[in-house]
Amino acid sequence: MNRIAIAAIPLVAILTGCAATTATSAPPAAAGSPSASALAAPSPSASVMCTTNACVASDIERSLLGQIAKDNAVATKVVCPVSSVKANAGQTWTASCRVTESDGTVSEGYGNFVESSDQVTYDPQTVLSGG
Repeated sequence: MNRIAIAAIPLVAILTGCAATTATSAPPAAAGSPSASALAAPSPSASVMCTTNACVASDIERSLLGQIAKDNAVATKVVCPVSSVKANAGQTWTASCRVTESDGTVSEGYGNFVESSDQVTYDPQTVLSGG
């Protein structure tokens, strides 16, 4: 099944500063891979916006990791190189990312962070291998 048909997968998450590590007890509700739909992630207690490329890449990776797709595959590995992060107009950032799912599917696409809504999305472009 070609899962590239999904244009963008929104993940609502409060992004925290890179130095902050916040544990949450509730697992993600759903989403995060090319075949997934929207989810609301638990909000950390302290929100510090990060705007450096390293912090944005790290937060996009953490937001996508562990998300569950409609086909129940889980994002087990997310890599968004710091060098791929680009600042866009309107306090938004885009990074090229590679997402590996528990069923073996690997896709490449764009992780996007919108500061005003604290939202991260993944927009798959290519499925490199299917599960």
